[in-house]
Amino acid sequence: MTGRDRPAMGPRPLPAGPLDVIVVGLGALGSAAAWVLARAGARVLGLEQFELGHHRGASHDHARIIRRSYHTPAYVRLTDLAYRAWAELEWEAEERLVVTTGGLDLFPAGAAIPPAPTGPAWRPAASPTSGWTPPR
Repeated sequence: MTGRDRPAMGPRPLPAGPLDVIVVGLGALGSAAAWVLARAGARVLGLEQFELGHHRGASHDHARIIRRSYHTPAYVRLTDLAYRAWAELEWEAEERLVVTTGGLDLFPAGAAIPPAPTGPAWRPAASPTSGWTPPR
């Protein structure tokens, strides 16, 4: 059974016994926190005032972006963790959730983006189009 074949999630009975954590708000961050805590063995209760998947939150749309072009090295490193976390979730859900596409990032020398080539069309900033052939 894949994630899409599973029955819709609705209200569930409260777990018996004491809880370790209560997460208030099950948007993107709250659901991620509840998921990670539960996977680590915590007894978690998630509370959401609206139906799951509602359109009132900051990340309600079906499209999000994880970009590697940030101004600090710490943010750039976090993108690697984000991609790993999404891969784990995809594996558990048995469903593709992330579609990686191309992009164009222009940045000065010394920027936080790693200087190593990151793909077939990578070029140094001094010559962004010199000898560039679009990937097929």
